[in-house]
Amino acid sequence: MTNWRRWLCGLLGLALVAALLTGLVVLLRHEPGYYRRGHVPPSPQRSQCSAEFYRQISSLVSMLSDPEPDQPWQLRLRQDQINSYLAEGFVEAQLHRELPEGVQEPRVALEQDLIRIGFRYGHAPWSTIVTLELRLWISLPEPNAVMLQVRRVRIGAVPVPVRYVQELLANLLRRRTVEVTWYRYEGLPVAVIRFQASRRAPTFHFTALRIEPGEFVLQGRTVAPGN
Repeated sequence: MTNWRRWLCGLLGLALVAALLTGLVVLLRHEPGYYRRGHVPPSPQRSQCSAEFYRQISSLVSMLSDPEPDQPWQLRLRQDQINSYLAEGFVEAQLHRELPEGVQEPRVALEQDLIRIGFRYGHAPWSTIVTLELRLWISLPEPNAVMLQVRRVRIGAVPVPVRYVQELLANLLRRRTVEVTWYRYEGLPVAVIRFQASRRAPTFHFTALRIEPGEFVLQGRTVAPGN
């Protein structure tokens, strides 16, 4: 092979590698549509929605801390309330400091029977959007448990094995006052999140959990002493 042909083959090889790397960078830096739509810019409405989220959570926590027995309760949150709080109240309360290093700007999309949680990982210009697709349901045998299944994980537009985020989720959940165990269902990891696991007598049970487009509903009932 003459020198010019070797030079041409080498140039074509470099061009191919550059094209592949460029394509990979584009895929990794892809920003999903749900994540863009979940951005809530500063406004009086965002502040109101953030306050509504905080008020609902605080009222429920207060009621369950010292409950009247055998009373139904419900937590109904809209997607805009959740994302408004993540963009405003969550930051104002400095709770974003508890996120793992490099994780920022979390957002949520509520679809039928599915939650998408997205966050930006890294810092500009090398940041990317990580997406977790989660399915949640309550456990009938364990009325104080919620099941969380990790269905898909994407970095930008690139799918990655779900096992790579299992430890991240485990670390986040361990920081809460819950007990977490793992098993596999349909070949995918499922976290069993038990609330009030350290208490001899729980103060509430879950009765229903629904995820609908734009809305999350969790229902339960306080427990009478001895039940």
